[in-house]
Amino acid sequence: SFSLFQPHEIKGNGRSRVLISLHKDNDDIAVATEEEEKEQSVVVSENLLRSMRRRTPASSRSSQVPLNLETDFYDPTTGLHSEGVWHNCLAGMASVKLAELQEKDHGQEHLMAALRIADSLWEHSWDGVSFQRRSWSGMWDHSRLREGALNPPEQANYYQESTEHRCIQHGAALLFWSKLMRHHYVRSEGNEICYRCRAQHKLIAKQFLHEYWDESIKKWRTVSRSQGGGTVSRKSASSGYPAAGAGTDIKAPYYRAVDQAIGLMCCLEMMEDGNESVGIIIRSTCQALLFDFNYQDETSVTYLSLDRNRNLWHDGWVALALVSCAQKCPNCWPVNSDQQLQVALLLDRLREIYFDEESGTMWHWTKTTKRGHEEGNVHYCGDNALWYAICREWQQGSNDTHSFWGFVHELQSNSEDGLVSVADMYSQVRLHPNTELAFLALLPIDCNDKQNLHQSNQCQSEGNDPLIARKTNS
Repeated sequence: SFSLFQPHEIKGNGRSRVLISLHKDNDDIAVATEEEEKEQSVVVSENLLRSMRRRTPASSRSSQVPLNLETDFYDPTTGLHSEGVWHNCLAGMASVKLAELQEKDHGQEHLMAALRIADSLWEHSWDGVSFQRRSWSGMWDHSRLREGALNPPEQANYYQESTEHRCIQHGAALLFWSKLMRHHYVRSEGNEICYRCRAQHKLIAKQFLHEYWDESIKKWRTVSRSQGGGTVSRKSASSGYPAAGAGTDIKAPYYRAVDQAIGLMCCLEMMEDGNESVGIIIRSTCQALLFDFNYQDETSVTYLSLDRNRNLWHDGWVALALVSCAQKCPNCWPVNSDQQLQVALLLDRLREIYFDEESGTMWHWTKTTKRGHEEGNVHYCGDNALWYAICREWQQGSNDTHSFWGFVHELQSNSEDGLVSVADMYSQVRLHPNTELAFLALLPIDCNDKQNLHQSNQCQSEGNDPLIARKTNS
């Protein structure tokens, strides 16, 4: 049967590229060229990072007024975006990519921002074994987190200090440091920054494999080996309560598909850095995702030993990791498997269970779990940014991504500074959708394209949107 995501080669402009249509044809919507897509991504990512920094009130910058954990997104005393590891690493990777793309313009500014994030994460979150999930630092106001405090933040436990080591946070840091080390300035021999970052990167990679890869069962742990690996009694980071319906054996380990995905992406980075010994771990991780978590067919699950509904955030990171593996390391794919076909069919299945034909965007919960807004389903910014990156990474271009950028502009309408809100049903402007969008929008762009992106700064300074401008002028 025809697969929407199987590559179909189209000749043009002296080279081959792959095109698919993600949405229904609409004569009123202009089709963006590849260069316009890239320019749009650079402009949006750069503006998001700058707007997050500008959000810090002038009063806080000048008189050390504490920052609001929910609505302020940058601490000028540390260079960190709030206090967690995951979102700071996403902002750091976006900054590194912008530094590579804009060497002659604002590249130094972005590189210095990334280096400052790395330095502060190392100072405040690294404990010699792994990265602590959330370490308090800088100017953030924690008074609303005290027991009995009036007007506590939503999901207050998320902002509590935590020494827990988690796979996805350590993995995100490894990805960040790997990309930082590839920047020509950072890797320059004789550079003090090079020596420092190289030593940190080497230790981060070593500890990641030691603490999170479980060789006995060929899977990645959710929590570090030193802290027990993660059992069903583990408390939720957002609610603070143990997993519901976990059964009677509270010491039983559980495994998440998203941890396998991040572990796979980290090993691909390590192999790209010259560590070929991780090839067998890459193959074992793909094997686990395809045959233990069942991503080979429609019976996929995102947890083992816990009963959880599927959602696009978990499924999306798995898809992105498998797409990356199929492209970067096809020889590491499990034996007797056609990686191109398996990935194409996986993306077909995800689109079938999550895609909303009416809006042209992706639901968070499967359509069989929650049928639309009336049953509590929602279109999250982070989910759709992830799906956009997956599609761009897989086919290197699409003939209509206007629905995604239209969705982004809709979410931006909830703020005065161009930042996006959490979702179509949640107008709150928060940190996580903005760092995820800033990173994922840039993910498919090859830094070899930087010579073709010189107009992005001009677009930004003039306040133009290259995609919307094209539609207006057509």
